[in-house]
Amino acid sequence: MNTPPAFPVTDSHIHLDPNGKGVEAIREFEKEGGTHIILVSKPYIKPDKITTTEKTIIESYHITLKMAEKVRRATEVKVFVVLGPHPSELTKLVKHLPLKEAEEVMKRCLEKASEYIKEGDAVAFGEVGRPHYPCSKEIFEASNRILEYAMALGKDLKVPLVLHTESGTKVFKELSEMAEKIGFPKEKLIRHFSKDYIELEVNFGLFPSVIARESTIKKALQKGTRFTMETDYIDVLSRPSVVLPPYQVPRVTKKLFKNGLLDQEAWHRIHKENIEYLYNIKIDI
Repeated sequence: MNTPPAFPVTDSHIHLDPNGKGVEAIREFEKEGGTHIILVSKPYIKPDKITTTEKTIIESYHITLKMAEKVRRATEVKVFVVLGPHPSELTKLVKHLPLKEAEEVMKRCLEKASEYIKEGDAVAFGEVGRPHYPCSKEIFEASNRILEYAMALGKDLKVPLVLHTESGTKVFKELSEMAEKIGFPKEKLIRHFSKDYIELEVNFGLFPSVIARESTIKKALQKGTRFTMETDYIDVLSRPSVVLPPYQVPRVTKKLFKNGLLDQEAWHRIHKENIEYLYNIKIDI
């Protein structure tokens, strides 16, 4: 049986919630062999409890940064933070604000995220993008303008964007063309929750962060190693393993290695080289 190498194992998209497992989820990840996480902010405030505002969106950044510090204190896992207003927040904001005002709120929240990036507290904007669910033409167009603004900020700061959008080749093509218009490097558009969209003729140069289901990673590996692996774990106690459990990335990585479906070169590229290239960070153990 192949012995797993002493290489990094990086979950490229995971969430933590102070009302969820929190640090305990990362202890599960670490116990299974995980070494690094890209911790992405999420909407923490339920819209039926408190009205979504600029303040609550920015508070989600503070929550994410605090969770990162807790993980650093309690484990050996290295944490890199991604901040941004989730595209669903626009849908919530327009429930009590005119669309134009809601759009400006989203842009100011991107500007706030850029401050944390400049200070070194975050390494990318995300999740940003547009709704993957049906919405009005006006909201969709506003979401595109917000995304273009995020690209412009990312271009100036030389950092990537973690995208939350619809799926499909047509969508990849649209986003690639949008990046070209702004002058943002499309290979630094990270398509979060990607399937095995590995070929350039399918993803149009965007970078896939592939959901770490064993079957999906097997398909991806048949096409190359230009991807990262994620769980998109949301850390909600009522849905304990959604989207995937926190230990999934290291567990799948080791299993595929032991079965001869992932070699050391591919392991190193997916969990270290690709992450370093995308986020301009160092992945060491």
